[in-house]
Amino acid sequence: MKKTIISLKKIGITLSILLLASCSDECAECHVVADIDGAEYELMELGEHCEEELHLIEEDGYTIVDTILVDIDGNNLPNPVLPGDAVEVHCGEEHDH
Repeated sequence: MKKTIISLKKIGITLSILLLASCSDECAECHVVADIDGAEYELMELGEHCEEELHLIEEDGYTIVDTILVDIDGNNLPNPVLPGDAVEVHCGEEHDH
């Protein structure tokens, strides 16, 4: 009986460690958005970023290099987004930035 209790404790500890380790990977899907005339438009997907790369892309943002005339769905923007215009990077719905 004592051997069974020790084995169950070991299994419990191992599972706890694995669960905590799996939660440490912070990843999120990111996209570029621009505020045009008070409305937010999604311009492009940037894909999934994790850990340090995620924090860097949120802090450093994204630089537009070509003029963008349509949003990600192909809808015309009210004003084009030009290189150097202010845009933001948003990552994940539940991720804090």
